[in-house]
Amino acid sequence: MRTVYEALGLAAAADPGQVKTAYYALAKSFHPDVNAGDVRAERRFKDINAAYEILSDPQKRAAYDLGLKHKHAEMHRRVWKVMATAAASFMMTVGCGLYFLPSALSAYEPRTTTVAAEAANPSPTSGNVLGAQRFLLLAAKAWSSQREAVAK
Repeated sequence: MRTVYEALGLAAAADPGQVKTAYYALAKSFHPDVNAGDVRAERRFKDINAAYEILSDPQKRAAYDLGLKHKHAEMHRRVWKVMATAAASFMMTVGCGLYFLPSALSAYEPRTTTVAAEAANPSPTSGNVLGAQRFLLLAAKAWSSQREAVAK
């Protein structure tokens, strides 16, 4: 979705004079009287008018800019959430998966039964779901057990 700044071809830091100049130039070129019967030009003219209505009023512009900042922050939160989920999935499949491979185990059998028993019977949490902290603790135990077994 385009921003009102993009509709007028402006940067977010444009002053009111630049907004007015860009509006008049675009409105003149996309006006329905100049482009009779062109549906795309009519739609573009409406977008230009809506953008100018927002950017010409200081209060509406401030509210719009604040909304853009909130959308930008929400996008960053979503990206970090996806990255954290991917990292946890990687740890779960690769990090813990290598621990339970028979070829990774040495003659000294590590405490797989203890870690497996803790994973199979998690302590009750809210909603009886294995929490992220509990998972990371179990993953750390599994990883350290694997390192001990390989070191021996």
